[in-house]
Amino acid sequence: MSSHPPNSSTASRWRRPFPRAARTALALLAVVALVGCGASDKDIFEKAEQHYARKQYQEALRYYRLLSDDHPDSEWADRALERQAEVLANHLDKPAEGVRAYQRLVSQFPNSKLAPAAQLRIGELSYRKLHRYEEAVAAYNRALADYGGDPALSAEVRLALGKIDYEEGKWEGAEHFTAVLRDYAADLPHCAEAQFYLARAQENVRRDASRAIEEYQKVIDKYPNTKWAEEAKKAVGWIYYYTDRTKAAEEKAEPRQVLVDIRRAPGGAREHFTPPPFVRSVEDCLRSLGVQASASHLMGISGLAFQFYYDRNDRLGGADYLPQNPLEAICRALGLKATQQQATNFQEGFESLRKALEEKQPTFVPLVLPPPSWVTVAGYDEAAKTVALVDAQGVTRSISWEQLAKSWSTASCPSLDPMSGRGARYSWYAFRKSGTPQSPAQTAERAILAGTRIMQDTRSGSFAAGFRAYGELTDDLRTPRDYSGVDKGDRDQLVRWAVSALPRLIAARKAAAAFLRTAGSELPNQERGPALAAAANFDQAVEKLRLVSLGAPRATSVSARAESSSGEAFKQECDASASALEEVVRAERGAYREMERICK
Repeated sequence: MSSHPPNSSTASRWRRPFPRAARTALALLAVVALVGCGASDKDIFEKAEQHYARKQYQEALRYYRLLSDDHPDSEWADRALERQAEVLANHLDKPAEGVRAYQRLVSQFPNSKLAPAAQLRIGELSYRKLHRYEEAVAAYNRALADYGGDPALSAEVRLALGKIDYEEGKWEGAEHFTAVLRDYAADLPHCAEAQFYLARAQENVRRDASRAIEEYQKVIDKYPNTKWAEEAKKAVGWIYYYTDRTKAAEEKAEPRQVLVDIRRAPGGAREHFTPPPFVRSVEDCLRSLGVQASASHLMGISGLAFQFYYDRNDRLGGADYLPQNPLEAICRALGLKATQQQATNFQEGFESLRKALEEKQPTFVPLVLPPPSWVTVAGYDEAAKTVALVDAQGVTRSISWEQLAKSWSTASCPSLDPMSGRGARYSWYAFRKSGTPQSPAQTAERAILAGTRIMQDTRSGSFAAGFRAYGELTDDLRTPRDYSGVDKGDRDQLVRWAVSALPRLIAARKAAAAFLRTAGSELPNQERGPALAAAANFDQAVEKLRLVSLGAPRATSVSARAESSSGEAFKQECDASASALEEVVRAERGAYREMERICK
């Protein structure tokens, strides 16, 4: 008989684990054997706990259920139900079954010391895992009604109600935070958190940065030794970092100097703010790639990238979305949902970004193509309603406005050219700061820049902000009759700009509406009203630009009428020329009505 060990193939067969079905059968046999031996409820509970400690959750669940079903009067029955719910919700990803287990615990053992926490968990799972707002509110309200005599638990419930309202974009959440601060002792741990979220609501729901800073300062002053005080210091720092209080800093070339200025500035918590290393690494990465942009542009990119990290309650997912490296963060901030591996493939594309920023030519148009793909606009064909695009290999292709809108609004896989919006922001800011436009052509140029911005803002989810950018054009663009006395050379230049801008404006507007058809239900409540109001203003601007682009060419051939004091002939010619785009305009207005229906 050989004393040598078995060969590798034989050993591997012995090491091979049992199939899942076999393991399940053995586990069931073990449960049956335990019951057949007349095991006590204590034995069953201890066996369940052993499996739980070994992270054998399926086996543990069987014993917990055996105990709660066969020994409902056991002193461990309520604990077994709690463990069932915990295993189902936390370890087996079955939150609905977990809620039912918690409900059973509360129903069967209303006087158990575990019941109040179980009722809170029902509310938490209903909102966090099942996304059922009404059921969560009902669960929390029942906790208040049944267990409101405990000040700590009552404060925790009011805080939870406030937080889910805050995350739904409802100002009513602030009333719960105020109630915690008003009705409970200041030394209660929940008060610091309530004060912090009251400030958060001022910042993100009311959009009142000044009031938010005041509320954050209360956290710092009243609760200095809590984690919420530290979070408040960071929050105040971010407000000063991105709001108009740093307008002077936007003119500086070095973001690092901007950070120094903010830290030195007087005024409460500003001096406590130190930008996280991650933000600095993003800015360093941009500069190392040769991107010559203003401090505000760099801060905007790094801030958008970092938003996944600093606000753990962000509906985007908090720390789960923390990028793995600065380049990936930049790609995300530029509008691309890139993985770490994909991000490394975009490095060569930053040369295009550098050139675009230096030349101030926001000519990129988004398109769904395998990354990396850098697409520029070669021209427009109004009659065919197409856009000619040139990719990185120099290949030209045409795409219809409708196709462009559809590809641009594909939320599930936005492999979009990351330069389309972000790369133009520097040009947009520079143009706005240059003062009032001196000619109609400059006004139309602003329309093109704003068109790029709406692509950027709508794609990133800031619908209201994006539409406001277009709404600004209502004040800048004049009606066709207002151009009746304009110099012919300026008017011809205006026409060229308008013809180039209009397809982009309408395509972006249609894309926004198409995007809202799929994502409108997720639009925060506080953005719906402003988005609709700003969109209406934008429609007026589009109509003005449409009349200019279609009417002015015909009008220049009849300049005598066009330059009349009343301008009525000019307006008539504009109206007569509008038939070529009537179908597009009707579709655009239909898209607006659809968006309005979704957002109501």
